[in-house]
Amino acid sequence: MIITISYGQIITPRLLSLPKFGWLNVHFSVLPKFRGAAPVQRAILSGDETTGVSVFKLDQGLDTGAVYKVLEVPLKADATAEDVLIELSELGAGLAVETLSMISNGLLPTPQSEVGVSYAAKFNKADGQISWDSPSEHIYNLYRALHNNPGVWTMLGELRLKIERLTPTIVNKTLKCGEVLIDTERLIVGTASGAIEILNLTPAGRVSMTASEFIRGLNNRTGLHLG
Repeated sequence: MIITISYGQIITPRLLSLPKFGWLNVHFSVLPKFRGAAPVQRAILSGDETTGVSVFKLDQGLDTGAVYKVLEVPLKADATAEDVLIELSELGAGLAVETLSMISNGLLPTPQSEVGVSYAAKFNKADGQISWDSPSEHIYNLYRALHNNPGVWTMLGELRLKIERLTPTIVNKTLKCGEVLIDTERLIVGTASGAIEILNLTPAGRVSMTASEFIRGLNNRTGLHLG
C-alpha cells in the first residue's frame, strides 16, 4: 500500500494497479467538500467554522475515492492557512496510522456521497488582490487564507503593496471603501462593512516594513485611496 498526503496529481491507472492493497490519500477536508488542491484555503475564505481530515482510497478521479476515516476539526477564527495545515498534518499522520491498523482488521471504505460536493481550485496571484468593497470579515479571511501563498496585495496609485499583516478594527468615522485614514501611526482602510488596519506591508521594490514606517515615508498623507 502507498500513502500520499495532499497529493496534487491524478494517479494513472497503471500506477494505481501496482500496489497490492492500493493507494491511500490523506486529504485536508471532510470529503466530499472541497475536493482539489486548496481545501484549507477555501475553507478559511468561505468563513467555515470547521475543517477536517479524510483518509480515502485513491481512484482515477479527483479526490473521489471511497473514504475510510474522517476527523472533523474546529477552525479557529484567527487561524491562518499555515496554522491549520500544520495542525491537520499532525492529525492526518495519526489518522493514517490508525486507518492502516483498522484496514488490517477488515475495515472497508464507504463511497462518498454525491450530496455536498464542492471543489477547491488552486489560487493564483490575481486571487490575492484585496477588493475593498468587500466586508472587513471577508478581507480578513482572504488574508488568513492567502497571505503566505500566493500573497495578498493592493494598489496605492501605481504602487503595488504586498500586505504582510492586517486585522479588522473599529473607527469612529465613516470611511468609503478603500479610503485611507492615517491615525497617528496607524494605517486604516475603509471597507463595505467595518475597517481594516494594515500592520505590516512591503511596497514593490522595497523591504518589509511596519505601517508606521510606511507612513513616515509618505510625501502626501491626505486623500489616499487603495484599490
